[in-house]
Amino acid sequence: MNRQQCIFANSICSILKSVALTATLFVAVVFAQNPVPQIVGPVKPMAVAPGSGGFTLTVYGANFVSGAVVNWNNQPRSTTSVSAHELQAQILASDVAKNTAGLISVTNPAPSGGNSSASWAQVEVHKPISTITLKQPRIYPFGFYLVLPADFNHDGILDLAGQYGPYVDFNPGKGDGTFHFGSIAGRYYNSNGAAFGDFNGDGNLDIVFGELPPDSTTATAAVVLGDGQGKFKFRSSISNRNAPTFNAGFILAGDFNGDGKLDILGGDLHGFSVFLGKGDGTFRHLNDIAQSHFYVTGILAGDFNGDGKLDVALASTDDNGTIYANTAVVFR
Repeated sequence: MNRQQCIFANSICSILKSVALTATLFVAVVFAQNPVPQIVGPVKPMAVAPGSGGFTLTVYGANFVSGAVVNWNNQPRSTTSVSAHELQAQILASDVAKNTAGLISVTNPAPSGGNSSASWAQVEVHKPISTITLKQPRIYPFGFYLVLPADFNHDGILDLAGQYGPYVDFNPGKGDGTFHFGSIAGRYYNSNGAAFGDFNGDGNLDIVFGELPPDSTTATAAVVLGDGQGKFKFRSSISNRNAPTFNAGFILAGDFNGDGKLDILGGDLHGFSVFLGKGDGTFRHLNDIAQSHFYVTGILAGDFNGDGKLDVALASTDDNGTIYANTAVVFR
């Protein structure tokens, strides 16, 4: 990263220079594998009227390769590749004939590649309205610190995985906006983060979430593998005995090195650690990006420089609570 590219305050510039050597970890590895695609942000259009006919859907993200296919409710649609971070798909008139919601995913071709299991988007199909009327809410005793929405059991309906006391509960959706208890995915610690994705390549969604082992004061992360029917089994723990740890609740899943296997970023208030996926639900610690004067308030993934590769942004303040210029530090 050169001086002209650094648009942040002087303090941020010095941080970026100090991590220049580690930034290469996000460059795609030179192997003959396709990366796992990632959808980032909303699609365009986000909503259409029922019966309005077929249309072109634009999907934004990262790690899109030639031959990538956009799926509407898990069904492939004719797709044109615009760039490594933009695809256009032809949605059929029959897809939007009545009120519904289209779940959008992307699949990269083999070798490796696969489905955008750590991310998705949605298209609402309903008549335009000028007002918003909220129905009486339904209260569920979970999700205080954590809620993850995804179709974990392959029925085409969004489910919820959320925190309930010291556990992560799986609550399958009924398709009418209500949910019921399904199973316990694992033990959860406080306000630590979580993410979902297919970490072992079996086509089922798995979950990674913060945990605190009984004999430790350092938060780690647990990986539980889904069976595609709503049950989960512990696979591995992710830990970094150095700093940072998972204490602040920042966990991201994505293929950051482009090898066709999902990786995990786990962070605390002063940076994050990178764990490269092995493709079997286990991970190896690669390195850390940390600065003592970080005070991280959020972390997200996206293609921030338009090269089609997945980048990372940290929203941060300094130790005195002052917001940095542009509030984000971008690593790639």
